[in-house]
Amino acid sequence: MQERITLTGRALTVLLVLSLTACTRVGTFGFTEPVEGLDVQRIFVATQRQPVEGTDLYGVARAGGLNYAQIDVSIPPNHQVGQIEWQPKYEAANPMESFAVVGAGTYEGRRDFARAMRREPGQSRLVYVHGYNYTMAESVYRLAQLREDFEPDMPSVLFSWASSGDPIAYVHDRDSVLIARNELERLLMDLTAYPGDEVTLLAHSMGAYLVMETLRQAALRGNDQILDRISGVFLIQPDLDPTLFRFQVNDIGELPQPFVIFTAEQDRVLRLASLIFREERLGRIRGPEAVDGLPVRVVSVSDLAEDSGLNHAVPFTSPLAIEALGNFMRSEGSRSTPQNRTIFTRLGLNQVLGLQ
Repeated sequence: MQERITLTGRALTVLLVLSLTACTRVGTFGFTEPVEGLDVQRIFVATQRQPVEGTDLYGVARAGGLNYAQIDVSIPPNHQVGQIEWQPKYEAANPMESFAVVGAGTYEGRRDFARAMRREPGQSRLVYVHGYNYTMAESVYRLAQLREDFEPDMPSVLFSWASSGDPIAYVHDRDSVLIARNELERLLMDLTAYPGDEVTLLAHSMGAYLVMETLRQAALRGNDQILDRISGVFLIQPDLDPTLFRFQVNDIGELPQPFVIFTAEQDRVLRLASLIFREERLGRIRGPEAVDGLPVRVVSVSDLAEDSGLNHAVPFTSPLAIEALGNFMRSEGSRSTPQNRTIFTRLGLNQVLGLQ
């Protein structure tokens, strides 16, 4: 009984920290006119969020299907790698100082969206799936930041499932993930419909749960089109039970390669999830035992985590980790080098460039 009281108290403490963090974040779009000479990142959006009536925005309510949009985000000249420069609360966006939306539009349906995607150069697409407690603005700006910092040579699609953007709505978000499986599978079908089409999946936190459930669902349905066209899977500090992950992998069968999991022991959000479920989360494992024998590579970025903060997206926010992850994706991003065993790499400051 004493142990249960202690765990509950610790969980409430972490939840309070998360709630205070949510209260202080901005989390809204800033619309403005473009400024010549600034970098602009184009984000294609497929979202299960319902539009907010009378606006071009999407809220937290779940839609019956997918809505499609395109959002152009201007990056300020003072941008720091790993950061999202938000406009001050209650102030208009200044593109010289903050991220800002400088163009937006919607598509009538999946066919129009797919045609627009195919007008972009190349046949590879990056699909980013955000995690728990994300607003629409946060997920769009995060992908814009990743595009600016990682400089991928492929168009990027945000799959924005209906997260509530509320730290106390954890169960709601997990239900939203399960509801979104069919729509993510449908999007991947659309993006791999033509010969040569390929998709790289980048998923964070609870988004990794959605990606794994979708790949499992596709495998059980015999949907080889998706599984054969995925050129890499990168799970960033996944909010997943390692035992569940093993069962998902067994159902999927042959995993797309490369398949990489980034972990951080100091992840305070996953620490709370571990207390709630009484099982360590995959994104906090301290060694390869939890995934031993699986065709995955596990990379620990614990040495790059900060002493303060939530440390829930270290590969996205640490400049050193961004440099390392970018190099890693470029060097390992080919299916010609599949991993046939589990490798646990601890990413230290002296290993940033080589991941040796």
